[in-house]
Amino acid sequence: MRILFCTTLFETVENGPAKFAQLLYNHFRLDENVEFDVLTPDVKIESLGVYKLTKEVPRLFKSVSFVYYAFLFANDVKRINQLNNYDVIWFNNVITGWKSAKTSQDLKHVGMINDDNSMRYDEISMKLSQKYFRHFVFNIIEKRSINVFDKVVVNSMYMQRLVNEYYKPNNNIAVLYKAVNSNLESNSTRLDKSGLIKVLFVKSDFLRGGLLELIEALNNLPYRFLLTIIGVEKNQIELVFDKKDDLKLNFLGKVEQSVVFKELCQNNIFCCPSKKEALGVANMEAMIHSTPVVTSDVGGIPEVMNHGKNGFIAHGPTVDSIAMAMKSCIEDDTEREIKVSNAKEFVVSNFSHKRMISRIMNICDEIVS
Repeated sequence: MRILFCTTLFETVENGPAKFAQLLYNHFRLDENVEFDVLTPDVKIESLGVYKLTKEVPRLFKSVSFVYYAFLFANDVKRINQLNNYDVIWFNNVITGWKSAKTSQDLKHVGMINDDNSMRYDEISMKLSQKYFRHFVFNIIEKRSINVFDKVVVNSMYMQRLVNEYYKPNNNIAVLYKAVNSNLESNSTRLDKSGLIKVLFVKSDFLRGGLLELIEALNNLPYRFLLTIIGVEKNQIELVFDKKDDLKLNFLGKVEQSVVFKELCQNNIFCCPSKKEALGVANMEAMIHSTPVVTSDVGGIPEVMNHGKNGFIAHGPTVDSIAMAMKSCIEDDTEREIKVSNAKEFVVSNFSHKRMISRIMNICDEIVS
């Protein structure tokens, strides 16, 4: 099987799709049965199996770079395919792959939809903002291009239902759960409710991740907290309420994945009470580290949390529900230990590398045969 994987991010690993690209590349380079190459603008120097886009997006089009990338990828896919004759062209995002899928219909194309941002663009509060316009355009492209792919892949049953509801595609939508490394160090910290409780938040889009609600919820609880925040710079947040002295904030900004894993082992609780989430890989990473998870019940999160069996759930989420879930996690030692044990076992069973790779190969075999 020969696969060309097209992705806008590769060396800059700062989101789920970029992690996914790196994971696949590192796995398939050791697989003698699969020839796996990457086409990306995000590489300094071409290496074995990694091709760099021949052209860059002009500065004038940076705000809609994904749209422009579609034309650049389409040209280079044709060029590189002449050298390698691929069985499958796999795009990390349908928006960057629609042009290739439409103009090279002799090639089998897979495209991914990784989140619901564009489907639900009308929920953006500022209707004249650049963000609203961007996702309005992306919504049109996603909807019109979804049927030019041989297969469209999403990362949760929640996303599958949403795509079928909003876009009404002609072909089947495949679910591919992202995987996490199960061979990671376990958290051995002890939660002492009479001492300083260390809480970790990881999300670059802090508004979507519910950070402000989390801070207010911790502010209302009768404990001492140290909240470590990854993915957000201090100057990005303007607190609209007074913060008590019992709540300390530690901003780490954008960091390498190894730092995230280190923090997961050193904090007592992981909490990202997202308002929107396609799946919630960060929760999975906390679970595999045996770190107690407090999260919300939106989007694809219930599929990861096994509907509350693997963590403490803030319904909504609201400030009060986050505070209640956090209090239950802190106070109920027995329930916390049960959920941590359930969580790790669930991730190992359902989100392993082996299971994800097998699913990818099944999708490729299905469209090639």
